[in-house]
Amino acid sequence: MLFNPALLDDIRKTIDSGYYERLAPVRRERKSVCERLEQELAQGRLPLILEVATAWPEKGLLMPNRNEASALIDRLALLEPAAMSMWVEPRHMAGDLRWLTRERAFPIICKDLVIDVRQVVGGDALLLKRPLLKLAGADEHALIDAAHDLDMEVIMEVRTPEELSAAKTGEADIIAISNSNNGNGHAATAAAIQTGGVPDITVSLQMLGANHTNRPVISTMGIRTPAHVRALIMAGAAGVELDAQATGAPNAIELIGELKKAMNGKEPPKAEKETTQNKSS
Repeated sequence: MLFNPALLDDIRKTIDSGYYERLAPVRRERKSVCERLEQELAQGRLPLILEVATAWPEKGLLMPNRNEASALIDRLALLEPAAMSMWVEPRHMAGDLRWLTRERAFPIICKDLVIDVRQVVGGDALLLKRPLLKLAGADEHALIDAAHDLDMEVIMEVRTPEELSAAKTGEADIIAISNSNNGNGHAATAAAIQTGGVPDITVSLQMLGANHTNRPVISTMGIRTPAHVRALIMAGAAGVELDAQATGAPNAIELIGELKKAMNGKEPPKAEKETTQNKSS
């Protein structure tokens, strides 16, 4: 997604339309994403977050309409993920704030293009995108305080080592490393350059290895195989997120099952294989 002045104009139009006041979800008891990730990992299960979006700016419609996206949410909920992240932004992601209202057995992450405290209205956790905040000149502290006042956790998404370093000094509860290209369309790391901006988990692996933090760090975008999952968890990720393009695909249920089995998979991660081979040679 490209972050530019035109996008900011659309976000402000949505805010001024009264969308957040009209469809603000009913307040309910909050669940902790941090605690859920920790529990899943401690019990030997994959801390897997499932993302849902009706549309994606670069891809167009991922689902035929919001009703189909809502039905997908119900189907995925039966799989008992560690958490689910729902894109509620209406103009570019064709989302719906009302998805946040229904009580679930797991935490719900509100995904939106947030630049204003009026957008902080519901969910167990709220996603903030550091490059978007910078472009909008938004007050990160005010947004985080508004979320915390509603007993919501905050996830700060970063795409570069510099953004990760800045996030570590902030008050966000969780850091999310996006494996996609950054908000200006430039690759976040050398790995992303080599793949032409296609999501590459090497982005997360490099940042996890070079930057240590006591806060939970999750990896998002481009996670597709059990080997990806094992490598990220071994590198220190507290959880992984399967993006909306994958959760909306025809083989989504099978893929999720394969990823969940990765924690107890028979094949070791590639890096572990190579280490074993080197020791024996």
